[in-house]
Amino acid sequence: MGDISSKVGKWLTVSADKSGNGVKHQCKASFANNDLNGAGDYAYTKSFDWPVMSDFSVYYETKDTNGDAQTLVLDGTDSDLNVTVQGSVDGINYVNMHDTNDIIREGAEVGVFVYDIDGSGIAPFIRLKITSDDGFVGTHDLYVSVIPHVSA
Repeated sequence: MGDISSKVGKWLTVSADKSGNGVKHQCKASFANNDLNGAGDYAYTKSFDWPVMSDFSVYYETKDTNGDAQTLVLDGTDSDLNVTVQGSVDGINYVNMHDTNDIIREGAEVGVFVYDIDGSGIAPFIRLKITSDDGFVGTHDLYVSVIPHVSA
């Protein structure tokens, strides 16, 4: 199948908590049976449409089509979702800046990692690449949130 980025929505900026403190950027990817099947499937988020000025956390959450938390089910034993932070100077040619394996282990509902700009770098264009060892079983909505770390 290859590139299934069309299943990934655009970034939305929302409050990071119910009190309206801070912001997070969120997009939703809707994956169906056998998507990201480990045989070369991948999905890219859109490039971040905000300036990256600090480290950031990336939080992943799987939900069913009703928006309720859903355990990740992949077609394989000991499967997981993998994420790569990619950067570009022109928005066309991307390089891997940080690989994170096992961001969400099968049987879990959430995953998180912190991106360190001092250790991994910064680029004018940044996006996330999502892959898996095995395909999805059933339909999952994957919510991806990027939360900038703001210095006081």
